[in-house]
Amino acid sequence: MLQLVNALMYLYYSVITPKQELLELSVIAFDIEVLLDILNQYIGSGHELLYAFLLDEKGSRTHLPVEVFDGISISKQLKTIELEYQRLLSASTE
Repeated sequence: MLQLVNALMYLYYSVITPKQELLELSVIAFDIEVLLDILNQYIGSGHELLYAFLLDEKGSRTHLPVEVFDGISISKQLKTIELEYQRLLSASTE
């Protein structure tokens, strides 16, 4: 299961550029939101995502479904969910 925690994650992915060039790329980050936004930035700039997967520090591989990336940043939506979750937790302890 994919965990949304601050742990070192490796993103491996392949795209076809608008000029029909194949690129095999990788990025390392601590925040999964950053990695997902990178994929959305490529889609938003006209690249076609062929595959993507995350690799965590323990070597667990998580394949990402390419069809969910639409070119729109996910960070804002995840932050909204996180804030709502924290609000609900706070409300339940009062």
